[in-house]
Parts: sequence; structure tokens; C-alpha cells
Amino acid sequence: MKNNHSFRRAWAWGTAFFLALTLLFTSCAQNATKDPNAQTSPSGPPSDTPSVSPDTSGTELPTPVADWCTHPHTEGVAKVNATCTTDGYENRLKCTDCGAILESTGKIIPAYGHQYKDRKCIYCEKAEPSLVISGQYENSQVVWKLYDNGELAVSGIGVIPDFPADEESYFSGYNKAVHSIVVYNGITSIGDNAFRILKDAETISISSSVRHIGDHAFDGWSLKTLNLSYGIETVGKDNFTHNRLFFLEIPASVRTIGSGSFASEQLITMRVPSSVVQFEVNENQFSNLTHIVFMGSRAQAQQLSLYRHLLTDMGYATLNIRYQYTDKASKMPYCTKRGQVSGDFTYSIYTDNTARITKYRGVSAEVNVPEKIGSYTVVGIDKECFKENKNIRKVTLPSTCKDIFLNAFLDSSLEELTLLADTVRVGEAAFSGCSSFKTLHFEGVFTDVGGKAFSNTKVEDIPLSPELRVVRISAFAYSGVKNVNFRPFEIISESAFGRTSLGVVDLTGVQEVGMGAFYNAGVRSLNVTDVGILCHAAFLSNSALTKNEVIGLETVGTVENQVFDFKIG
Repeated sequence: MKNNHSFRRAWAWGTAFFLALTLLFTSCAQNATKDPNAQTSPSGPPSDTPSVSPDTSGTELPTPVADWCTHPHTEGVAKVNATCTTDGYENRLKCTDCGAILESTGKIIPAYGHQYKDRKCIYCEKAEPSLVISGQYENSQVVWKLYDNGELAVSGIGVIPDFPADEESYFSGYNKAVHSIVVYNGITSIGDNAFRILKDAETISISSSVRHIGDHAFDGWSLKTLNLSYGIETVGKDNFTHNRLFFLEIPASVRTIGSGSFASEQLITMRVPSSVVQFEVNENQFSNLTHIVFMGSRAQAQQLSLYRHLLTDMGYATLNIRYQYTDKASKMPYCTKRGQVSGDFTYSIYTDNTARITKYRGVSAEVNVPEKIGSYTVVGIDKECFKENKNIRKVTLPSTCKDIFLNAFLDSSLEELTLLADTVRVGEAAFSGCSSFKTLHFEGVFTDVGGKAFSNTKVEDIPLSPELRVVRISAFAYSGVKNVNFRPFEIISESAFGRTSLGVVDLTGVQEVGMGAFYNAGVRSLNVTDVGILCHAAFLSNSALTKNEVIGLETVGTVENQVFDFKIG
């Protein structure tokens, strides 16, 4: 076999790349501007709840601050009142040139927290949890409380102090009981190793008053939801490692990120704001990352593209680097109105006179989404639009509708789908769990398919664009897919076609076949000529596949252990 390790996606982001990326971000951000009238959060802790930013596991997020546009023209946005769990704001501005919400302007209204009376919050009626244990950090004004619902709440004024890595933590003995961590408004800094041992926390929320997160402050082994508010400026090394996030948007206030932070085997897309001037990246830090979106102007994007060869040299030949332009000449559309209603549909309006359907309010089994709602062209089905809808059976989307977002039809009773567009992009888990979905009428191609997009469906023919290069994690797992042209693909991720019934599979020239990619996939004939790497368990539990039915095995760059049911040697 060839000793060809250049195809392996355990990428080596070495010192040279870190230095280049650091210098690049510094150069790109040197003209970034801050609003001189920005106001900081009022000091003092709320009663019980932190300021929590939007859930970053989805694909639709508020427009971050676009520092490379100087925002010469602004207008005010409506006041948003605080709630028990979220900050509000007033006197905030929006740039009318690039559309960015200027998070540094105006005044933050801190979340006022739950106020309990008779074991129930007088505002939101949430039941009051019982206190398990509490304490106060030594030489500080910060206290912590662990409740029986698994929430560790930290409040007070000032700094959570550093904690020696080799000493017993405040939370020793209770680390398995903590499932969420909330840091209240009033905390300004989180010290080294503060919550390092809490490996079972699935949700971490950090308020807008926090400016600094120290080294190893948070672990990420169980992390599914990360709420980082605007205001954080520095993130130390090795924070939120091994997380289970698929999407990460770094707040537009962050300037430096230490080595190892946000490391993930599952992270697919990451948005980096123009405020970041230093981002240290270690070898293998993002083993499944396929998309990076840099926020900035067209001129800055051109400068950044000069460094693309560095990414390629480090094994990032398949990385999709995108630039979200923020200058006036090429501004991106942004949402201006949400919650609009027309008949059975709720929709959002965007600056380019387009609309996205956000919810179907009807009860019909057959749904025809219109091409226009009023004067607005319908271009997408927003996240969770038909999620868990048990009425729908047949849905038709117009030729203008080219985006189906995260969880759009998740676990619904959809049986038949007609797509009239020539190209369609499908978000993560868009059709996952639609166990009755068997019929697809589509003469175009899918140009992008998210992780778990068609998992647990019965569709057999799914037309994929010849330009599609990466098949994401579990995209077609447990599905009825049978007819697939694998030749355009460069990377087939973990469990992508697991537990299917494919039969004949030709992977000639594919760079990487991920772990368990074709596990129990009914493969009986296989061509792996010039494949870069076959990862562990890629073809396990394919009982009909013998060594005699595998073509080109001797040309594979790397074959890991237990790829097949049979022995290679």
C-alpha cells in the first residue's frame, strides 16, 4: 500500500500556520472601530439567572457586529425588555449600510432573574429547585449554588478566582450532578480551572458582564449548548474542548482565543468575527471542520485569500472558506421583520425583498408553499418550520425556494416532497426522523447536505451535485438511499451511510472514508482504488463483502485497524 498520509484529515495546524493566522487577523482587524458611546452592563448580580445569548446550535443567528464597515449611517432599534433568563437592551443602533446590529452601542438591561414565592417564580412560574449545596469562593464576593435540577449557578460581583489544577475542587464529589452551568451578570472574569472537572455539563451560559475566561476554565465533553454573550474579549487555552457542537459563532467582542479552545470532533461550521486578532490552533483541533465563515469587507476577504495556500498545505484542500461581506456594495440580506402572518404561514422578511417560511399553522395533509407572499419572494423554509408536524403528508416547495434549514421537517409525518428549484441546500437534520418520507420529486440537485439530513427516511434516489465534496456525519444513516454516485466526493464522514442497503459502492479517488461510514450498509462489491485513507470500522458488518469483492485495496494510502470483517494481511 502507498504510504500517503497527505489525505488524512487529522490536520497539522503547526506553528507556521498559527503565526500566519495571528498576523493575518491582526492585519485584518487593525482598522476595526469601537463605538465611543458604548455603555457597559450595570454592575451587580441578578437574583438567579444569567444573561443568555441565543442557542448557537442552529443555523440562523443575529447579524454579528461587522467591524470592517465603519457604520457611517445608523438608525435606532426597538427596546427589548429583559426577562428572567435573558438580557434586554435599549438605545441600540443598527447600521443601515451593512445591516449589522451594533451590539457595542446602547445599554444592556440585565436579566432580572427568577423571583420565587411559594416555590414558584412570580414572573415565569418556573418551579423553584431545591438547594443541594452552596459555597463562596475564598477572598471574593462570588457565591455558587448547586440545585437538585443539576444547575450550578454562580453569582456575585467581580472575579471567579484561579484554582490550582492539582488541588481538590470546590465541586469534588458533585461533578456528576452538574448538568448546566450559568454565570450571572456581575461576574467580570472566570479564573483558570474554575469549572474544569465538570465534564457532564451539557449547557453552559455566560453573561454579558464577563470579559475574560481563563485557561482550562470549562470542559466540553458533554457540551451541547454554549451561550456566549457579547462582551467576552479573551478566551484562554483549552476551553470547551471535545464539545458536541456542530455550529459555533464566536461573539463579535472576542479578540483573542487560546490554543485548544473549542476543539471538537463534531464541529462542522465556525463563524469568526472581524474582532478576532489572534486565534491559536493546535494539531487535530478541528478534525471534522469543513466550513469557516470570516466576517468582513470584500477588500479584507481578498487579503485573507492570500493565505489560503497555508490552509491547503496543512491539509485543508477541502475546507470551504466563505466570506460574509459587510461592505455596502455587497451587503448580505438580513431580517427586518419576524412573526409575519399570511394565511396558514408565519414568515420573516429580509432586506432583499425575500421571505422565509418560519411556521406552518394549518392542519392540511397537503401543503403548497407559495412562490410569493405579498411582494416578497419565498426563498427558504426556516429551521423547525414543520418540526414534529403530524398532519402533513405531501409538501410542494416553489422554484424560488432553495434553502431548507436546520430541523425543518424533523420527526414529521412527511411522505412526499416536490422541489421545483434547480438547486437546493439542506441543513442539518432537515428530514431526520421522517420515517414515512419515501417519495421525492426533484429534477435538480442538492448542492449541500447537512449532518443527519436524511437519516431515518426511506427515500431511495437523492440527486447530489457533482460539486458536492463532503458528505457529513450520519447524513444518510438508517435511510433507504440506494443509488449514489460517490465519485465527486472527497470526504465521506463518520456513519454517513451507516445501516443502509447500498449493494455496489465505487469510491475511486475519495480522500477519506470516515469511521463507520458504511457500517452495516449492505455492501457486497467495493472499489477503493486510490482512496487516501480507510478509517476504523468503515465497512464492518457487511457480511456479503469478501476480500475478493474489493478492488484496488493495494492502492489505498492508509488502512486503519478493523476496517473490514475480514483480515487484510
